[in-house]
Amino acid sequence: MTSVNAMPNRSDISQALRFTADNLGYSGASLQPIGTGRNSRVYLAECGALGRYAVKCYPDDGPAGRDRLSAEFSGLTFLWENGLRCIPEPVAADPSTRCAAYRYVEGTGIDPTQVTESDIGSAVEFLGQLKALAGSNGSAELADAADACFSERELFDDIQRRVDRLTSVEEGGVHYEHLKHFIETDLRPVLGRFHDLFQNDGGESGQLSNSRLALVKRTLSPSDFGFHNALRRPAGEIVFLDFEYFGWDDPAKTIADMLLHPAMELSRQQGERFVEGMLDGFAADLGLGSRVQALEPLYGLKWCMILLNEFVAGDRARRSFAHGGELDREMLLQTQLNKARNMLCHVQAAGSRLPHRN
Repeated sequence: MTSVNAMPNRSDISQALRFTADNLGYSGASLQPIGTGRNSRVYLAECGALGRYAVKCYPDDGPAGRDRLSAEFSGLTFLWENGLRCIPEPVAADPSTRCAAYRYVEGTGIDPTQVTESDIGSAVEFLGQLKALAGSNGSAELADAADACFSERELFDDIQRRVDRLTSVEEGGVHYEHLKHFIETDLRPVLGRFHDLFQNDGGESGQLSNSRLALVKRTLSPSDFGFHNALRRPAGEIVFLDFEYFGWDDPAKTIADMLLHPAMELSRQQGERFVEGMLDGFAADLGLGSRVQALEPLYGLKWCMILLNEFVAGDRARRSFAHGGELDREMLLQTQLNKARNMLCHVQAAGSRLPHRN
């Protein structure tokens, strides 16, 4: 699977051992920390003749109280029961221990610089399969994806909420001074220009659109999708991982996030191939191309905020939980601020090509 990168944690190991005994029927499993997740800890559980499992220990809370365990396990169960096999097989879950077990996937992480044309095709095919399952039995019971926004106003409100959250942080130090300078001097003016542009494009009302995306245009999405959350099996097939944010979403966000995600390094040609494949697969959504082009800069601004989450103590603690220990705080904050600056540069470039809404 992915390389060993997390530190073991006594409390988690104790919970994982109790979970494997109670839910997999195997006492005394051998546990080894694996993976590089930002939110949860994952252990390879060797259970003798029963086989090998990835046992995932989830943090107690998430954004807006999101239940990551339920979102991931129920989402993967729905997909597995509908025939998808390019995902981990869900085996058991236990809310009392905050643990779930998935059949262990033999494979290696995908180097972002080694993504092939075939890999892009696999990603497009998988997302097309999720769209095809949108009308299947049980899909209506699935929740919205984490931070899903289905109107312009919802997206702007979400970005503003994140800005306010960061500016309200009371911690001191040079990095927090740099953070506030970045937000007030660099980011707020860009956000304001986009807000005015969308508002002025709202017709006679001069208001942001409150019109929510029609249900028929929505799709199921892992939300945090990309080759950073995937493994390549020995035979070459790709398995997609991490469905903690899974649910209903705007396919425009799925496309924009694939292009914007800091862990992705798609070439321009690969990005164009991905967008073309998605537009072909979602051809019934006639406005998808224009929606992607218009909303990509806004999702870029949202990514600026996401990259700065580590300035909030609670979010930083969740990341430390996943890594099994304290991170170098000063280096982490500087790194994330640099990434946010780079993302804002991308946003400004994309904004220069912003079309009017149809």
